[in-house]
Amino acid sequence: MTSIEQIQISGVRSFDPNPAHRQTIVFQKPLTVILGKNGAGKTTIIEALLNACTGQMPPGSGSEKSSFVYDPKVMGETDVKAQIRLLFTGRGGKVMQVIRSFQALRTRTKTTFTTLDSTVAFQDTATGKVLSSTYRANDVDRAVPEMLGVSPAVLEHVIFCHQEDTNWPLLPPKEVKKIFDEIFAATRYVLALDRLRENSKEFRRQQKEHEANLMALREHREQAQQLTGDIAAKEELVRTIQQRAKSLEPQLKELHAVTAALSAVEQGAEGLAREAAMIQGRIDEKQESLSRMTLPPMTLTIEEMLEFKQGFAERIKGLEADASDKANLLEKAEAKKQQCEETALRLRSTTEFLEQQERQYKESRMELQGIVKNVSTGLVLGDDDMCEEDLQRVSDHLNAELQLARAERDKALKEFDDEKKLLEDQRNMLLRSMDADNKEKDMKEDQLKHLHQRVVSTEEALGKLKPYVGATYLESLKKTISELEQRLEVMEELKKKGENYKQRQDILQRIDAQNRIVAGLRQELARHKECLGGEAEMNLLRTQITEKERFLEAEMRETLVPELSNFGHEMTEGRSLSQISLLIEQLREQKLGVLRVIQTEHGELDRQIAVLQQNQAQRMEEIMRENSELQRKRTNCVKALDGLGEIDHFEAVLEKARDLLEAARNRHHALEAMS
Repeated sequence: MTSIEQIQISGVRSFDPNPAHRQTIVFQKPLTVILGKNGAGKTTIIEALLNACTGQMPPGSGSEKSSFVYDPKVMGETDVKAQIRLLFTGRGGKVMQVIRSFQALRTRTKTTFTTLDSTVAFQDTATGKVLSSTYRANDVDRAVPEMLGVSPAVLEHVIFCHQEDTNWPLLPPKEVKKIFDEIFAATRYVLALDRLRENSKEFRRQQKEHEANLMALREHREQAQQLTGDIAAKEELVRTIQQRAKSLEPQLKELHAVTAALSAVEQGAEGLAREAAMIQGRIDEKQESLSRMTLPPMTLTIEEMLEFKQGFAERIKGLEADASDKANLLEKAEAKKQQCEETALRLRSTTEFLEQQERQYKESRMELQGIVKNVSTGLVLGDDDMCEEDLQRVSDHLNAELQLARAERDKALKEFDDEKKLLEDQRNMLLRSMDADNKEKDMKEDQLKHLHQRVVSTEEALGKLKPYVGATYLESLKKTISELEQRLEVMEELKKKGENYKQRQDILQRIDAQNRIVAGLRQELARHKECLGGEAEMNLLRTQITEKERFLEAEMRETLVPELSNFGHEMTEGRSLSQISLLIEQLREQKLGVLRVIQTEHGELDRQIAVLQQNQAQRMEEIMRENSELQRKRTNCVKALDGLGEIDHFEAVLEKARDLLEAARNRHHALEAMS
């Protein structure tokens, strides 16, 4: 059990500041009664006990607290020292002593109070030696109540309550509550409640953040599922397009076969046209030669004519042989020319197709580069942009690209169906035109039969007229008829060939149009394949972005989690990157707040140091002035006393006078007490 054993007072209030006259009050057990008149120092003892235990100054000490120490003016001194020695039994039965010292300095204008360092002494139970240490007053203020086992509030407001403060229970409720909180140490519970409220708010805020993150993750999951479904649908559409392309391959083969057949027909038509032109030229030559021929009257005899006839037949045979050779050479040249033209046409079409594919490839490459650039600028994230808004922007961009690709795919499919229908219509038209050509061919054959019948009837009529007409006239008529028949046949053949040529030209034009359509379809298929390749690249970019995000998150976790653990924040495995970033921001704000507080305290300490330096300079100036004043007074005293001997004994005489004065005062107080 703790208890106060005794107290020694000197220089406090009206107690003598002389250490030789230090007053000792021993506290008896179980009760010590202090009795005395007004002004005897009863309250001063309680004030000294309170100051020795808690360091608190009593009421009425003034703003400078100099009234707590004996007034230097009464003694005629410039400084007075006061001391309180408290002997008490602390917790554990250890006897301890606390010594508190004060000093009052008097100047011309005011008196300054100073609290000196305090001393704590105790006896070592092992060695029996008394150990003492000097501490600052604030440290002793905190240590003594702990040694006594009583809080400073209980000592101030209950045990050593000043008589002027005994009515504190009648104060306003706010002040009474404050005192009770100090007595019962309720402040820590209030702080604990405030901390609990702050923690509750923080946990609610974290809960809201977790809920927001959960909603964002749900949205991301739904978007990922939607993108997966869209990708599966696009893959299904691609497979459908490939199947349709495979189903169209037989039709394309048929079109190629039709094209080859039409090319053969065109070649035959061109050959017939060339032959017709040659025959027409020969007919024109014959007509010109007939028109120029003016047969003179026959002067040859029959024998000469027979000889001429025999030679003419041989000449005709030679000319026919030459003509047949030249015709063969001409046919070979025409065939070679036709082959060259076909090769040139094929090479030209191949060159045009390759140039068109090259242009399409360049356009597709530029478009793909633009898409990749847009995707790169729109999707790639930086280290500081790894947030929910950036992820939403990436998802929106991907959805827009997907919608655009889907619209282009639907448009291409629609155009492909339209082109297919157009090809079917053109094929039907070609079949109908071929049927019409066949019908016209049948009609021409009927006309030829009718002409042959007319020729036969004409020959019969000539046979009947033969007895009545001369041989020469008949031969001329036969020649004329044969020439007319030949001309008629040539004209009919040219007419037929001309109509067929026009039809073949129309057919060739249609085939060229169909070839262009087929080339366009091939280009569309190639573009679709490139689009599919672009989608594959986009999927690859998405995969790369996802891997990069995971890598950055893992790297940031490896870097930040140990640092946060060093600051006292334990990180669990389930925390996301955004939560870690938020925690880092909170830690940064906390450290900035601590830094600002430290800077403020540093500035305040600098200001206090400057004030103390200024006060020190003032004190040094005052000391110098006092020394000069003291030297002047000493000089005056030496002059007044005619020597230094009396001055050397002045302090002893003054001390003796003080003792006599103190003895007189004690006798006076004793007499007053006895009276």
